[in-house]
Amino acid sequence: MFTYYLSMVFIMTAFIAKGEDVRLQNLNQQLTKAAADYRLQQEICLTSEEKLKSLEWEKTQKTFELEKQLGQMNGYLSALRKIHLIAPAAILNSSMTPQRLVQSAIVLNAFIRNILQSTQHMRVELQALNTLKESIEEGKVSAQKLAEEYNEKLKEVEGLLSKKRLILQCEIQGRKALEKRVGRLAHQSRNLHDLVQKLDSDEGAPKKRGIPVEAPIYTKGRYKVKPVVGSLISTFGQKHATLDTDGTGLIFQAKPNALVYAPLKAEVVYAGPFRNYKHIVILAHHDHYHTLIIGLSKIEVSLGQTVLAGEPIGYTSTENPSHLYVELRDQQKPIDPLPWFKAYTKS
Repeated sequence: MFTYYLSMVFIMTAFIAKGEDVRLQNLNQQLTKAAADYRLQQEICLTSEEKLKSLEWEKTQKTFELEKQLGQMNGYLSALRKIHLIAPAAILNSSMTPQRLVQSAIVLNAFIRNILQSTQHMRVELQALNTLKESIEEGKVSAQKLAEEYNEKLKEVEGLLSKKRLILQCEIQGRKALEKRVGRLAHQSRNLHDLVQKLDSDEGAPKKRGIPVEAPIYTKGRYKVKPVVGSLISTFGQKHATLDTDGTGLIFQAKPNALVYAPLKAEVVYAGPFRNYKHIVILAHHDHYHTLIIGLSKIEVSLGQTVLAGEPIGYTSTENPSHLYVELRDQQKPIDPLPWFKAYTKS
């Protein structure tokens, strides 16, 4: 009888675990879709902000030019006032010949024409400045609306992340032994290269899964999503002091506390602090490749979890601007990740 009840417990436990796994898979799909919508909205907001900055700069330049022209115009008017006061007396008392008087009149007419042309130019520029100001105000209203939509999509993503954390709590409890072993490997590792090597060779570490290699690395990029919405500021081979790296990866610049995404489907083989890198995530994929993501202030994945391309895995630092480092390793050797990104590194 005891054996029967024990078997039933095992069956029920397996059934619940399977149910949790299905719930997690469904949630991950919802989360990835919501994150894609949010990421698109984030890019639209970023484009809107850049356009507003450009318009503000143009407005500053036009204002400066108009102030400069106004100063010149005041000089012209001052000169005209003086001519108005002294011209009659100068003409009456002058010993100038008629030819010299005609020449002076021609010069004066040219001076007046120059003033009229400058006035007309200032009128056109002032009208353009007013139009520019109207465009800026309209842009601000549009940006405010975009920001509201952006915040709504962010709330949706964060709500799904909260649900995911609850489901993962049970899994995390069951992975204590695995976390302990990986923690021991991290403690024994001298650097990132050593850590990746130990994770790759450890029998107890999570097994690498992912999409099979479909083409040679330099002929087809396989990252599906940019890891963060921002700009690429450092490429492979360029040393950068921001994240204390040796130039064997890419560095993206983003807004503070921005969402970080898994660039492709992979398995989390490391998630947590390491040495002086704060929080890092290491993803295993394509049998012998690893993607290292460094510069996170918070991690939203757990050890052994399979993440989908575009699924949020954490947040960048709270510094402004924040920086995210991405490194790709082939059989533990750093290689240039740029061919894997292709079109995703432009914006």
